[in-house]
Amino acid sequence: MAWTGPLFVENSSALHPMVAIRCEWCKKTMDTEVRSEGPLCSRCGGRSVRAAQTQALSGQKEKVYYLAYLWSCAICGNKWVDDGLERLNAGAAEGARILAKRAS
Repeated sequence: MAWTGPLFVENSSALHPMVAIRCEWCKKTMDTEVRSEGPLCSRCGGRSVRAAQTQALSGQKEKVYYLAYLWSCAICGNKWVDDGLERLNAGAAEGARILAKRAS
């Protein structure tokens, strides 16, 4: 792994000759948040994983999309959003609104 400021460049033997670039914050976030299991499904009790889908902002002249997170059951496919993901998605929507204003 080579130090390049806040980013590390890591040669991946499994994906050679591809090179993965990541920052330390991203690595910590991936290790603690994305790999953690979600809540159990209320329908079947199965394990859930974090999923994402595009959402359109309402009240915009042009369609503006952002990526919204949700939980998806690995067993039955049930999908839902809890309070934590709702807050995360609200931040993503606000960021998309700000970027849309700057672009117009």
